[in-house]
This record gives sequence, C-alpha cells and structure tokens, in this order.
Amino acid sequence: MAKYNVKRIANEIQEMLPIYKSISVEYEENRATITIMKQQTVPTPTPTIEFCIKEGYPFTPPTITITTTMTNRIPYMTWLKTNSPRIHQTLKKITNTDCLCCSTILCPNRWSPTMTLRNILQEIERTHQLKRKIKYILATKDIGKKFNLPEVIETYISGFC
Repeated sequence: MAKYNVKRIANEIQEMLPIYKSISVEYEENRATITIMKQQTVPTPTPTIEFCIKEGYPFTPPTITITTTMTNRIPYMTWLKTNSPRIHQTLKKITNTDCLCCSTILCPNRWSPTMTLRNILQEIERTHQLKRKIKYILATKDIGKKFNLPEVIETYISGFC
C-alpha cells in the first residue's frame, strides 16, 4: 500500500474515532481492511461494516461488506438491492429513484476522490433509515388493509415513520 494511501486512511480513521465504538485496521501488501462497529445507545446487535481498500484508493471506491449477525455477511451493493415491487414503488414515491444501487456514492460514475470513509458511513446510515421507513410504511398499509382503516389514517400513521 502506498504511503499516501496509508496516511490518508490514518487521517480518515482519526476523524471517526470519537464516533465509532471500534475501528480496526489490517494492512496487507496491496490492500487495507478496515472494520468499524458503531456505538449503540440501545443494547441491540451492532452491525459491523468492513471496508476493503485497494491500491487505487481514493481514485477507486472501496468494497464494503456489512455483517448484521455473526454469520450474515452481505456485500453493500447486494444490501442495496431489492426484488419486491412494493418496495420499489414505495422507494420511488419517497425518493423519486428506482433503485438504491444506482444512487450510491460507491457507484463508479458517482465516486470522487474527495469522498471519505465517513461519507460512506453516513450514506449507509441514511440508507438504513430509509429502508426502515419503507418497512414501516408497508407494515402500516398491511395493518390498514387488515383492519379496514381509512387511507387517511394510514397516511397519518406513515407520517411518523
């Protein structure tokens, strides 16, 4: 790994130390693997985010893996995808985009050397919140249909998501 990359990575990690519970870095010949665990205020399983940074960084984006449980490791681009038409419709309604993978900063035509690991972590957090909001909206619609609630009540409840 080039000196410039090591120095940049060290500076980016230094910025994130107050925010994250655990940051570990493993340097190999042509890459660095950074594992980050976010601090939680509520005792829930904490997802771990792993960055694989190759020699071309910051001119090429890192590869991200999200570990939600001890055995569930998901590549970030896979985590962004969904095959559900209901989720696609809700996503389109909320964000006016068809998919999350085309709007990510990790998409090669959206990546810029000015992006940092913190920018990626912020995007992951926003995406996580958006996915949670979509789940709540869909659950609210299902409950509304099951109990024959007026649509205005569904819309009102969805507004709290």
